[in-house]
Amino acid sequence: MLNFKKISFIKFFLLTFSTFGLYLVLWAFDTRRILNRAGGTIPSGYFLFLPFLNLYFWYKYAQAYLLIVKKEQRKGLVFVYFLTPYFLQFTTSYAFNFWCQRLAGGSALFLLCVVMFLYSAFINYFFYQKGFNEFNQ
Repeated sequence: MLNFKKISFIKFFLLTFSTFGLYLVLWAFDTRRILNRAGGTIPSGYFLFLPFLNLYFWYKYAQAYLLIVKKEQRKGLVFVYFLTPYFLQFTTSYAFNFWCQRLAGGSALFLLCVVMFLYSAFINYFFYQKGFNEFNQ
């Protein structure tokens, strides 16, 4: 029996905010371990810290998530779950950076970081954690 921690959106959001995003890394390590026990082939969590290898980590993560939690085997869906969060985070990061520089100069870097942590929490919750919560019911 897979036992994913059931976490509400508010708790996920607050933990991400209060730890400056560190909770997202710990969450990825923990859920990776559970998915691998169920047959996933997600590489080491240390891949999260290495450029380009983190893309491979999230691709394998999406693949295992869809196979184990959602019971889906369509290859195209893996790319949706893998690429959509990256695309949303990168484009949003660019837009916030653009407007923060225009409106507040360099002093808006802190605001940008806070917004990106919270936005990452939002994306990861609705793409992955929500499915984990439903899986445990």
